[in-house]
Amino acid sequence: VQEVALYKGGGKGLLKIDAKRPKARIHSEFSLSNIATLPFLKDALALDRIEGMGTMSYTINTRGNSQAEWVRSLNGNANIKVIDGAWRGVNLAAMARGIQQFTKKKKKEEEDTSQKAVSNNQKTDFAEMVSGLSIKNGVITVDHINLLNPFIRVTGGGTINLPQDQVRIRLKPKIVDESIGQGGSTNLVGLSFPVIVEGPLGDLGYRADLSGLIGEALSGTSGDGEPEDILQGFIRKSVDDLLNKDKKESQE
Repeated sequence: VQEVALYKGGGKGLLKIDAKRPKARIHSEFSLSNIATLPFLKDALALDRIEGMGTMSYTINTRGNSQAEWVRSLNGNANIKVIDGAWRGVNLAAMARGIQQFTKKKKKEEEDTSQKAVSNNQKTDFAEMVSGLSIKNGVITVDHINLLNPFIRVTGGGTINLPQDQVRIRLKPKIVDESIGQGGSTNLVGLSFPVIVEGPLGDLGYRADLSGLIGEALSGTSGDGEPEDILQGFIRKSVDDLLNKDKKESQE
């Protein structure tokens, strides 16, 4: 296939269909550039969360005589880069503010902030997002996600099970700027807090992975005390360590 215009961008590649076998075989290789990511991923995966201008390359193979068989037999790999975009449905910076309230034992405020951080009206803007994918029998393994935001850096990975229509991705945002949106200074620069993305592709949910934080906190304690107190103490200690580090560096 020569140059073809699609999704406001373009691309070229190869498409082979062997219909002589009992089950048709399909092989596809494409490189796409400057495409509108939101409508492309919505059409390709029923995923309507990632917006921006994207560059993508993929190689896939499948076989079967129905869409369900093609999905279950899907194998291959892909790489994608999106610039000047947003992850719809969650505001990770607002979640960071929720963690700040948690460390101050303002639980009600933390709950309110977390709820406001997750909705169809919220989003996490990014300058760049890069991801590598591998596909085996219809299950997409997200080998890595790297997202750059003025206030946070996000890494992560997970799986997208197409036959079962289930997503399970663990993101690990790290705060890199004190001025997180309209919430002002957080004093949490350098702190990481894991977030779980899960559910059907068309209805993703987001939640803070407090069990992961508690596990990390417990690894450095005797394990005595309530989980909430241990977690709060762990976050406070992380903040204190970061502040002391900054103070020492400023004095040197």
